[in-house]
Amino acid sequence: MQLSDLGALGEFISALVVMITLIYLAIQMRQNTSALKNGQTQQFQELNHDVLAPLINSRDVAEMWVKGGQEFSSLDVIDQQRMVFFEWRVISAWNHYYHMRQQNLIDDHFWRELLFIFQTVGTRQSMQEAWRVWRGAYLPGFKEFMDQYLDPMRTAGAMPVSSASPQKADQSSS
Repeated sequence: MQLSDLGALGEFISALVVMITLIYLAIQMRQNTSALKNGQTQQFQELNHDVLAPLINSRDVAEMWVKGGQEFSSLDVIDQQRMVFFEWRVISAWNHYYHMRQQNLIDDHFWRELLFIFQTVGTRQSMQEAWRVWRGAYLPGFKEFMDQYLDPMRTAGAMPVSSASPQKADQSSS
């Protein structure tokens, strides 16, 4: 065996090692992405519990929530502030989910579920007020996206759930 043959064999082995390494990294990335998606589902369940538990456990909170959704201006100043902060928690979660969707970490089925929630909760008067107060804290893509769901004229007409995508919102803002 000549030196040039050994050199060719070394190059072949090096290329093979690189290919094996790339395959290993691809598998690791896929597993990591899967774990992130599963974590998102668990996080969504925890958020639901954190947000809904006070409504379920306290009739007073539930009554305030219902009134804030339908007759926000009839709440006293303290309860209005409480509702704005309550709804801000929800908006912050939506912002997180929006950015996770941009990174393809939320699948289509889960995203459609979230869009339905955005559309439904977005019609609440207290949510409208919270968005008015907190809108300036968010990035332009999310603002445009949420404006679709929190615009009273659009939400009154029940915008189709399938029409919104964070990718489309970001492309239009560029």
